[in-house]
Amino acid sequence: MDALSKNPNKDGNGYELFPQLFPYESFEQTVGPLLHKNEANVWSFKFQIDSKHLNSLERLHGGMIMTFLDHTLGGTAFHTIGNKPCITVSLHTDFVAGAKVGDWVVGTARVNKITGNLVFVSGELRVSDNLIATASGVWRSTEFGAI
Repeated sequence: MDALSKNPNKDGNGYELFPQLFPYESFEQTVGPLLHKNEANVWSFKFQIDSKHLNSLERLHGGMIMTFLDHTLGGTAFHTIGNKPCITVSLHTDFVAGAKVGDWVVGTARVNKITGNLVFVSGELRVSDNLIATASGVWRSTEFGAI
């Protein structure tokens, strides 16, 4: 039984489902369910590894790690600049360890710098206390027009 069985929109640790923002199924819904929460103005994100997230070695696929890092760091940038849309300019990822089906992956990030319409963010993914990946990247606010 997973943490969302009792309440499909919120787990026992205060994480809520990432909302469906568009009338169609977005990428986040395709790879999810993804969850998030805000405690004291610090956002964290998580998801439970399912078979659709695995590589041929039955470990969490590197593409899903990068997707979730983009979601975590980009989500942090989005919330930091006042919930304004932003796009990924660059994302550097370091893979540290693997993870398996059933594991809960938790992502956290911090904004390092904001200059003009660019947000510089770094973060990490963990399963329990085990670090599985780190990343840093740059997001651009689309407030000044889309690229």
